[in-house]
Amino acid sequence: MPLTLLPYEQLALATFKNALIRSSLPFRRPSNTDPTWWSNTLTKTAIAPLSSSQGWTNVLNLQGIPGWTWRIEKYVTTVVGDATLAGIQWRFILNGTIAPYMTIPTGVDVNKIGPNIWPVVPAETFFLIEQKDNLIIQAKSTNIIQQMVVAGLFGWQYLNPNVAEKDKYEFITDV
Repeated sequence: MPLTLLPYEQLALATFKNALIRSSLPFRRPSNTDPTWWSNTLTKTAIAPLSSSQGWTNVLNLQGIPGWTWRIEKYVTTVVGDATLAGIQWRFILNGTIAPYMTIPTGVDVNKIGPNIWPVVPAETFFLIEQKDNLIIQAKSTNIIQQMVVAGLFGWQYLNPNVAEKDKYEFITDV
């Protein structure tokens, strides 16, 4: 015998079903917060010579891949030797414009103990590079002597078939 519901019970059940359909219950943190076992590691580094005649030079480039998102968690920008004497300026270019709120002072090694002490501890940051994005680390020398510059990006890449619209910056939990 089928279950017969009273009108107010039917309304309550329909409301409950609609609430369940429109809600989400994450069982883990989103991939843009924590890497999962299916995330790919991002460890991209570059070492390049830089002279004063070059102007702003691309040292490291990270291009988005369709269906995937890069989550950049840390970065390195330094020189081989003493940064206070090198005269190297750094900047991040995100999709053709200078990345906001990313100021790297000239002559300062971020998280480096001294001029000849290695390794460098990467500094924390946050970038989501989706399929149509492009992140470039650029350097410029103000010194007359050629310098060796070092740049690195660290984080992970996760499958993201439903890329958020750039005006909303929504994040999804991929399951």
